[in-house]
Amino acid sequence: MRGDFIKGVSDLDFFAVVKTEDKILPSLREILENCTKDIDAVEVDVAWEFLKNLDDLFNKGVPFKFLTVYQEDFLENHVVIYGEDIAKILPKYKFEDLIEWRVKRLLMLSDANRGKLKMLHITAGEVARLLALLNGAKSLKKKIFSRHFTLLGMKMRFLSTPLIDFLLKASPFRAGMW
Repeated sequence: MRGDFIKGVSDLDFFAVVKTEDKILPSLREILENCTKDIDAVEVDVAWEFLKNLDDLFNKGVPFKFLTVYQEDFLENHVVIYGEDIAKILPKYKFEDLIEWRVKRLLMLSDANRGKLKMLHITAGEVARLLALLNGAKSLKKKIFSRHFTLLGMKMRFLSTPLIDFLLKASPFRAGMW
């Protein structure tokens, strides 16, 4: 928990690790949405993975962004609600080693979500996060990120391209959102 949740703006993310196909998985989102309804999150996102897949996410499991490219933030800010902490069993990834994979993934997502404005907005935010990290941001905290993205935006205005213009208009990190 980073401590930068904003009612009506932020998502609430949960990650469940299960040993076997659990009967609760189909109803987990509804349970968590009911438990958190007074928090006023834009979305309650529930990802899950089998415990046996966590040791090799790229070949056995799903390489979730928070376990790979944002792993440092996850390890620093996650809170275990129930069960054992998985931090010690996760393979350690270096951010630099994941950049090419993340860029390809974001390009694939932008193509796959063509015409879906909500998903394109989310993808633009992810591109903004990656650009800020690549340009020195040391945290995913909104204030730090917003400052880095604003500075990056000033640099990028000199390099105006359709992608950069889209990012500056669509990203939640533009001035005034937070």
